[in-house]
Order: sequence, then structure tokens, then C-alpha cells
Amino acid sequence: MSKFPARYTQLPNFEHEYAAIINRLNEGMYKTEVEDIIGTIKGSVIKNKYKHRTHLENLGLFKTNDSGFVIFSDVLKDIKFKKISLKKGLFILVKNNSELENIFKIIYNTGFFDKRINKKKLALILYKEYFSETAPATIERYLNQLISLFEIIGTEYLSMEVFQKDNIVSLETLNEFLQQLERFYIENVGEYGEVLALEKICMYFKNKFDITEDRVIEFLGQVFLDEGLKYKYTFVMLPVWSTESSAISIQGTLFTHLIIEFE
Repeated sequence: MSKFPARYTQLPNFEHEYAAIINRLNEGMYKTEVEDIIGTIKGSVIKNKYKHRTHLENLGLFKTNDSGFVIFSDVLKDIKFKKISLKKGLFILVKNNSELENIFKIIYNTGFFDKRINKKKLALILYKEYFSETAPATIERYLNQLISLFEIIGTEYLSMEVFQKDNIVSLETLNEFLQQLERFYIENVGEYGEVLALEKICMYFKNKFDITEDRVIEFLGQVFLDEGLKYKYTFVMLPVWSTESSAISIQGTLFTHLIIEFE
């Protein structure tokens, strides 16, 4: 048993608030400017304005460095520059946050999202079974922004992805990685011998298997260095005018795409 987390209570309440905040923020802004922007968009007048910023940090949207300047997460950059949708970005943040994942699972299993119980009953269940150190009325209040976040993402979609992750295959060896890579490759390009963006590969493995981009690049580096694999896997660097995909450094060399040949 523990306390229900209060670290998300100043998250935005609506999808349009998330969108407006992301649209207004620029990387390198000073923290007080960020706090003012968020407070204005939310119409909030809380005394501790820093919570506007830190609660979005707790979600994983950005962080503040020691000098007080805001540094964007990769997910925020992808949302802001239209590489992924707002809903997809919020989904990734929740999926990468074990605390939020667990809270979602608990709420989902109560039947709340199917309207089998109301929020007051939900808060009472959470108090009795999970968070006995936090009063039910307080839990009910703390739930507001989290329920909103989950519903913005889509609770059915989130449930399928989150619960599927419990049974996901681990990627501990190069052979396991290659099996998943080849499956993803064919699903995307349709046949062997075509190019697939490394950027897309990295995003897939980060989202699907909950591993870091550095780990994905490490696996790709092993493929690149393996003499026994060089005839099947070819890394290429397409010219800027022919692709919108960013280059990724593999063992010190920049590449944009991968080609897999049929053996």
C-alpha cells in the first residue's frame, strides 16, 4: 500500500490544451516563461506555478537543466515537428512510464472506462486496495488529469498496447532482433530488396519493445560489422533530395536506409 501520486495533478485537462502548450513552447525557454505559458493556456492561478512545468516533466514531455532552461524530449520534438500525432506522442510517454502504466491497468480493470462504476466508487476501490495512505476524496481529485490523459490517447487502444506488453518477446540476442527486424521489414516494404528508413526501424523497436534507441542502434551496429551478414543486410545513404528520413550513425558512418536481400 502507498500514497496515490500527486505528481500529475497539474497536467492539462484537455487535448486542445496539450496542443496549445506544445505549439507555444520552444526549446531553450527559461522555466518561468514556460510556467507562465502553461498557466495562461490552462487558465490556472495556482500559487506554486512551477507545478505547471514539473508535472509535464513528470510525464516526460521535457526536462529542465541545471541552468533553468527547458530541454525537449525526443517525443516532444516529434510531436512539435509533426513526425507523430499528439495522441501517439502521449501514448509513448505513458507506455514509457511504469507508474502511469500501472495506474491505467488498475483503473481499466475496475470497469471505470466502461462506465460500470463512477469516479467516486473508483477512488474508493483505489483507496481500499492500493493507496490506503491517501484519502478517497483526495484520490478522486487527483484522478481528473490522469483520466483525461488516458481518454485523449484512447482507452481501448491504450489497453491493447499496455496489456500486450506484458507478454512481449524480449530482445536479448542479435538473432531475436533480426527475426523481428525482418518481419517488420516485409510488413512495411512488401518484398526483399527495397529500402526501409532506419529512422522508422528505430521508432518501431522503441515503441513496440520498450528498448532505447541506443540499444536499437547497437543491434544495427552488430549487423553492420558481422561479415556473415553483409550480403543480406545493406546499409545505404540516400541523398537529401530523395528522402525526408534523417541519417543515423552506425559504427561512425551515416546511413538513412536498410535493404534486406532474400537468401
